[in-house]
Amino acid sequence: MTIKQRILPEFHSYAKRLEKIKRDVKKIIRIAALQTPAEDRLDDIAPCLKRILEQIVYGCLEVQIPVHGKRVSTLRWQKSKASDLVKKVNPKFYPNPLPDRGGPYVKITSAVQDSDALTQEKWLTAWAFVNQIQHVQNPASERHKPDPQKALDDTLKWTQRAINLLSYHSVIATNTAFFVYVILHPQSGHDAQVEVMERVTSWSPAHKLPNGGAVKLQTQGADGEWHGIKDPKEGEIAFMRLHGIYTHHGFFKPRS
Repeated sequence: MTIKQRILPEFHSYAKRLEKIKRDVKKIIRIAALQTPAEDRLDDIAPCLKRILEQIVYGCLEVQIPVHGKRVSTLRWQKSKASDLVKKVNPKFYPNPLPDRGGPYVKITSAVQDSDALTQEKWLTAWAFVNQIQHVQNPASERHKPDPQKALDDTLKWTQRAINLLSYHSVIATNTAFFVYVILHPQSGHDAQVEVMERVTSWSPAHKLPNGGAVKLQTQGADGEWHGIKDPKEGEIAFMRLHGIYTHHGFFKPRS
């Protein structure tokens, strides 16, 4: 089931959103290091965190509902609150962190463990937090203002959780023939890479190889012996190949 190679706009758009997130993270790092009052830094950092949270949701929806060159996704969603949109994201399309591939691409606070990533449920908590911060920053607001330094520290923690989620993660695409790995490079000047793998066989417990051999999915029984799986319900495998890599610049396929 070979798929004709083509540029998939939803993955290109996803790569561009990741670059926007990296720019906001860079801005947060720069502002946090300033010697200005915590309240002033919080005023500038809170909008950056809010944009990061929005980009995560829009990215999920773009992969879940492919763009295919039609109207820009933000035009379809601009009348909806991000907190409503995130509930429309099918959980399987939400990024899945891959800590085994590496740690966070940048560490902005040591108060958050690398394993503490921004889940879909935590996203809602972060969204409520940043909106509360922005409400109390309004001079007309009657809400009690939190301690600026604590609020700033909490903002950095939520940003770090987003970084932990996105640094190395996988994405399930609408078209199940594609599987996506994403890398946010730690080196300055490196682009976020959306590596798209393409399934070229059907799912099956066993496959024949061109050389006449075979690959079989096996399971170890109670007797310690390995046995081939015949029932698809027990597990299936498929062969994948690199479709290509997307960055915010576009699409390319490395030479074999």
